[in-house]
Amino acid sequence: MSLQAVFDVQPHLTTWWLTAGYHTLTVLSVLLTVASGYAALY
Repeated sequence: MSLQAVFDVQPHLTTWWLTAGYHTLTVLSVLLTVASGYAALY
């Protein structure tokens, strides 16, 4: 996720399904990070 600020992928998101996949992967990585942090603490 921190590399999303470095790499400009907007020119490659030319169709709706590429944009949806990009955002889906972003949300999934955030949720997995939160779940892993929760599991590590408890």
